[in-house]
Amino acid sequence: MKAKLVFVLLLGIASVSSVFAQTSVKVVHEYYNDVYGKFNADVVRVLHLVRDTAMIAPTLKQFFYKRADNGNKLTLDYQLYEDSRIISVQITGQTRDVVTLYAALYDRKIKKKKPPKGYVIKNDEWVRIQADDQENTSRIIIQAIIY
Repeated sequence: MKAKLVFVLLLGIASVSSVFAQTSVKVVHEYYNDVYGKFNADVVRVLHLVRDTAMIAPTLKQFFYKRADNGNKLTLDYQLYEDSRIISVQITGQTRDVVTLYAALYDRKIKKKKPPKGYVIKNDEWVRIQADDQENTSRIIIQAIIY
């Protein structure tokens, strides 16, 4: 009985922690200053990243991070309208890191080794992965849904 109770408690904790890993941040068409900090924090938390550098231009904001454990690099590119609302976000890095991030933030059902085919719709955004098998890199692309 005790072992069964411990198992149920552990299962409940695991499911709660995986739910909280999913991002609730809507980025497309939101104002950059309102969301980039929270969204970047979600990315950093999932992959245990450290900040490397940033490039700030009026309609393009790029953040460069690296993995604390292995030095793999990850780039977040925000493309903005002139009024500083976000058009799209692209996250580029090693395929394994990008797939892990996609699984944690958008679709827990995918296999963690290779990019999934297709896309998910979350927060009224179209989220997909593009892979470059020759370079072993991938990118998550977050765009508005066009009806």
